[in-house]
Amino acid sequence: MKQKLPAFDYTYDELSRRSQRIDSGAVTNEFGYNDRNELTTALMPALSGVDGETNGYSYAYDNIGNCVTASTPLTSSTYAANELNQYTSNRQQGAKTTGTIYEKH
Repeated sequence: MKQKLPAFDYTYDELSRRSQRIDSGAVTNEFGYNDRNELTTALMPALSGVDGETNGYSYAYDNIGNCVTASTPLTSSTYAANELNQYTSNRQQGAKTTGTIYEKH
């Protein structure tokens, strides 16, 4: 028996950034960006399957593009970078620091 693959498409804003995902004719995901074209928001259907419920994701960046915060429906993370723009730590809300990602040599 052949299994039908899901059909989806994307729409793009005036700067050619992906702005929506459309599944079987209905908008399911929406994306937002800042002036530097960095993804700042994403809205997606909730996994609960309840119509109209969404999961929101958000991201913030420093002045050179390093992600400094990322929020999901379940967690919120903060990141720190060194002078070489290497991430040195990641702290999740309610969790201990995960440790050094890059060590200084």
